Amino acid sequence: MSAFVPNCRVTILDTAYITDTNGDEKPNDVVVAEHLPAFWAQKDQRTKEPTSGEWSVTRGYLVRLRPGTVITENQRIRRESDELTARVNRVERNSPLALSGDVVVRAVQISR
Repeated sequence: MSAFVPNCRVTILDTAYITDTNGDEKPNDVVVAEHLPAFWAQKDQRTKEPTSGEWSVTRGYLVRLRPGTVITENQRIRRESDELTARVNRVERNSPLALSGDVVVRAVQISR
């Protein structure tokens, strides 16, 4: 039994590329799984650019999924309530955050 309380539903996507009528390649998301219960939390990270000294914020997310959920790095995860899409950059199955076997995903916001 999972230890988290879901606060949204998500869709997992693979990115394939299609060729349009002009011969240009464009990304086309392929649904891998949809309507999965998840706990989605925002985890921003502030970093300082060494050359300019400017601060920037990387919008990040921590998403907890049910045990056994199949998801891999570089896939995309979309929150169904508002269509916010993030790129998966790390999947943790055996971490202190992965209570009761939950799959913990760290992702960053992307723009399309």
